[in-house]
Amino acid sequence: MKTRDPYLIRRALSIIGYEYGHKVVERLSGGDLMVEYNVALNRIRQLYYNGELAFTIRASDGYLLPTILGAEFIDSHAIVKSDAVPFIMKGRNVPKSMVIKIVNARAGMDIAVRDETGSLVAVGRLLISPDELKGIGRGFIIRIRQHRGNRELVDAGN
Repeated sequence: MKTRDPYLIRRALSIIGYEYGHKVVERLSGGDLMVEYNVALNRIRQLYYNGELAFTIRASDGYLLPTILGAEFIDSHAIVKSDAVPFIMKGRNVPKSMVIKIVNARAGMDIAVRDETGSLVAVGRLLISPDELKGIGRGFIIRIRQHRGNRELVDAGN
């Protein structure tokens, strides 16, 4: 059931504020918000921003995860080398050697993946904390969940 109930919207925004910070909540508050709510389970399922899906629930812990649209609002991101972008656009995960910088993130958090110009490329889960990066030589550190492929939103299926 989709609704614009202020209580449910505040509840969804409080989850997002806990996970990504209150600046994200301020940015989201400027738009037309709608919540998809599961009455039987008494849970929020998704948050829509101006009619488009921005955040969806992760069933294991109840956090709201950003889609490509939602990633535009969050501050947590990784900057990757331009050589990696074509592979990310195909849904490939991001290796350590292709990451330039990780900002405002911790292990297990869903972050935006941006190229060197700051354009949003994908959304993925950070597998290793930024502090642990110095200790590893190689391997994948971001598991891509959604990416922009050929201008259309593509679900990586991971």
